[in-house]
Order: sequence, then C-alpha cells, then structure tokens
Amino acid sequence: MKGPFVLTIVGLVALSAIVVLFPSEWTYSVFQLLPIPLDFRVFILFLATCHFILAQLSEHYVFPVIAAVIGSVLQNARERSENKQRDAQRGYHYLQQQQQQQQLEEEQHHTRIDIDPAAFEDDRAGGGRKDERDRQATAAKKSGKIYKDVEQEFNSY
Repeated sequence: MKGPFVLTIVGLVALSAIVVLFPSEWTYSVFQLLPIPLDFRVFILFLATCHFILAQLSEHYVFPVIAAVIGSVLQNARERSENKQRDAQRGYHYLQQQQQQQQLEEEQHHTRIDIDPAAFEDDRAGGGRKDERDRQATAAKKSGKIYKDVEQEFNSY
C-alpha cells in the first residue's frame, strides 16, 4: 500500500539530485539556471540530506514528546475546568441546603409548642412522679405534630 508512494518519493529525490548535480543544457534553459560550482551543488544536496535526517528524527523522537506534553497540559486544564464547574454546582446546592436549613430553623424557632396543661395537673396530682414513658410518648406526639406542621409549611413554599 505504501509502495507507490515510496517509489514516487524516491524517483523525485533521484530526479532532483540529477538536476542539481548534473544539469543538462536544456535544464539550464528551461529552469533558467545559472552555472554554479560542483562543490556548492554537493553542499546543497548535503543540506537536503541533513534536513531529511533531522525531520525523521524529530518526527519519531521529539514531536511525540511535545505532543504528550501539550496533551497533558490540555487535559489538566480541562479537568480543572470541569472541577470548577462541579464545585460551582456543589456550592450552589450547598447554598440552597443552607438556606433551607435556616428557614427550617427559623420556622422551628417561631413555631409555638402547644403544651397540654392537663399533663401538668396530672403530674401535680400524682406528687410529681409521672411515668417516664408517658412523658416520652407525649413529647414524641408533640414533636411529631411540630415536624408535620413545619413540613407542610415548607412544602407550601
């Protein structure tokens, strides 16, 4: 598959070398060349060969390293950008949660706890020795009512 391409390149390099080293009379007239010394023509081919060797070495050894460095810089920049966006989204959600928590705390602070006066009368009548389980049950009922009220108010917003 690479054969025709390589053959064309080799043919063009050979033709260029022949034209540079041994130009004929018609080449001088067609390309309007000036006669130059053979030493300088050899020097031109030497420069072309050095250019080819340098290009091949660069393509195989130098440019892959440069490409890897550029790729890692771009990837790090992309990751930093994604992290900033993610942090911004998290910050926004965190701010929303903080505002909701503050509203909930304010509502709980302003919500009046209804206390049943009959519970105190029962305590006084029993000499202040009401069963601990009854107190916990009463507190649980009242706190459940408060949470339901707060939840209903919160959902109404």
